[in-house]
Amino acid sequence: DYDPGSGLLRATDGGYQGIGLSKGSFTIPEMLSRIHTDDRALAIARFRSVLGGADCASYDHRILGADGDERHVHVTLRAHRGPDGALQRISGSAQDITELKRSQA
Repeated sequence: DYDPGSGLLRATDGGYQGIGLSKGSFTIPEMLSRIHTDDRALAIARFRSVLGGADCASYDHRILGADGDERHVHVTLRAHRGPDGALQRISGSAQDITELKRSQA
């Protein structure tokens, strides 16, 4: 989840393990450092679309896993807004689709 007030992200235990970050809050730049350089612009654009008013976004990108292996993930982001329309948080999920991508190659 992303908290726009603090600018921090939180993940599930599995999420932390998958991206190789220590448990606790982390920043957008820390998350971006795990995304393949060729995929960062897409991830930033999708995140900004939700910040800017879109209800949700989904996309695929590559990450550098905790073990140093390149993994493919499918990400879904969803905006949660208050009655006044102000963004309260963004929830997200990331599903490892590496094996699917390998089978399609």
